[in-house]
Amino acid sequence: YYHSVAENCLSVNPSVFRAQLSYLKQHGYRCISLGEWLASQGSMQAAERRVVLTFDDGFGSMWENVLPLLLEFGFRATFFIVPGYVGKTLWGDPHTRRWSLEERPGRLPFPMMSWDQIVRMSEARMEIGSHTLSHPNLTEIAEEDARTEICESKEYLEEKLATRVHGFCFPRGRVNGTLARLVQESGYHYACTTQQAHVTANSNRFLLPRIPGPASVSDLFFRVNRIPSNLLTESALRLARYFETHRLEFRAIT
Repeated sequence: YYHSVAENCLSVNPSVFRAQLSYLKQHGYRCISLGEWLASQGSMQAAERRVVLTFDDGFGSMWENVLPLLLEFGFRATFFIVPGYVGKTLWGDPHTRRWSLEERPGRLPFPMMSWDQIVRMSEARMEIGSHTLSHPNLTEIAEEDARTEICESKEYLEEKLATRVHGFCFPRGRVNGTLARLVQESGYHYACTTQQAHVTANSNRFLLPRIPGPASVSDLFFRVNRIPSNLLTESALRLARYFETHRLEFRAIT
């Protein structure tokens, strides 16, 4: 899962993201939406190579940088939107690596997508899911307030997009059994967490794990091939990242 794809210290660089999509394309992977992946599990052939990319919050870089690249490569993805963030600016803290609506010295501005852009993204066959109304930690608010965040965000998005919304993503991955039940009762088909693991046929559809968006093509290689993390592989990955980063920097200069 990704957040922002832009040229700053809190984002995946667009040139790196393009290289990652190129790697997937060259190695025979299809990028599809999460809803499509779940629906196709019964009919999927063993040899098929499918990857799901998800993007949280609705940053403006999704429209500016991500959507054009997905369309260029013929890929689809899933975007989890916070209606309360639409059309506003979030401020990212380079130290905590978190975003908020509060502007403070040292924070970086992150404009969010507009409703028109989100609608057009949906029309481009990207899947739109809910990320609550206002991005609270659902485990720290009353159950009825959590139900409102979960239910009304779905209804709001469906009204704006004129289409059904099936997917949900827990803010910051914070979830418990009660919240998973509320999501299911609200009519969603699945929900995502930030637990780091690969989704399997046996995964709980309302507690789906995800892998953080890779920072390089080397990271992507290790993750799609499910190479276990240990001292040897981590050392190899750090070395690969170093050479890859310097190669990209050289290309940018030349």
